[in-house]
Amino acid sequence: RQNFKDLLMQVSLAKLEEYARYLDGVAILQSLLSEEKAQLAKALVEMRFDRDEMVLRQGEPGSTFYILYEGSVSIIKDG
Repeated sequence: RQNFKDLLMQVSLAKLEEYARYLDGVAILQSLLSEEKAQLAKALVEMRFDRDEMVLRQGEPGSTFYILYEGSVSIIKDG
């Protein structure tokens, strides 16, 4: 049981470190301190979308800040 918990903790820490490294490359976040980026990394929720899936629609109220980690996205304005 403890080995499983230790393994989960190692995976979680590795993911947080991966997120923090990625956040270092996000231009809009450059002014954040390392500690602030670490806190942001802890708050991230990874989401996956299928090809051609609508993530959000223009005009809808938004409450989520998306950071594209992998892949590509198309943005269509007024269409």
